[in-house]
Amino acid sequence: MDIRSVDLNLLVIFDAMARKRSVIRTAEAVGLSQPATSAALARLRTLFDDALFVRAGSEMKPTPRALELAPVVQRVVETINTEILQQTVFDPALAERSFTILTPDIGEIAFIPGVLRSLRVQAPSVHLKAMSLPPKAAAEALESGVAELAVGFFPDLQKTGFFQQGLFKTSYACIACTGNKMAGKRMSMKQFLSANHGPPPARGAGVVAFHEPVGDITGKRPDCHRAGRHCHRGRTPYQTQAHRAAIQTAGD
Repeated sequence: MDIRSVDLNLLVIFDAMARKRSVIRTAEAVGLSQPATSAALARLRTLFDDALFVRAGSEMKPTPRALELAPVVQRVVETINTEILQQTVFDPALAERSFTILTPDIGEIAFIPGVLRSLRVQAPSVHLKAMSLPPKAAAEALESGVAELAVGFFPDLQKTGFFQQGLFKTSYACIACTGNKMAGKRMSMKQFLSANHGPPPARGAGVVAFHEPVGDITGKRPDCHRAGRHCHRGRTPYQTQAHRAAIQTAGD
């Protein structure tokens, strides 16, 4: 017997017949009409080359072959219902696993802390790892399972069909020491571009979209969190995301 030629719905009829011992009650249990149930029983008899259920008084008595098949068919039907067709319910309170997120330092500042606070309350056994990769490596990391989520500016992911959703909006700020002649004033784009700058490196993603339209700006520092000290020493304006600026000025 080739399984490809078997209608698995017949196993549902067989299982109900083995339990109900009645064509009428079986029809009610599976939601079919009595004639359709009788037709399915006839197909079962042909399939197994056995009468399977024979009338004995007011019920349909299973044959020895049916009694042999009944527990096996019941397990198959239950497995399909509970393990194949049943959707798995995710309970964060019971989850025990780790997630890796691709994100630049802006994500580590603005996004990760809030997620960690929520995890401590709702999913205490879930662990989070933040990873910084070049933007062009993000797609491969997600496809290979190295990471589950990317948060930030990853232009390559826009071309490959990954699901995307906006989480928050941020803006850019320019920070400088109080001795800078442009501090506290509104700068034009010409003034901004003519100034000496100390931008952070585009670690992972997040600042690429800003740098490209205004051109290359020299004077990069190895760590964006040294911005306050850099501005103070050289009186150099420094452009960064607003989240970074708020934290940097609070610390310096």
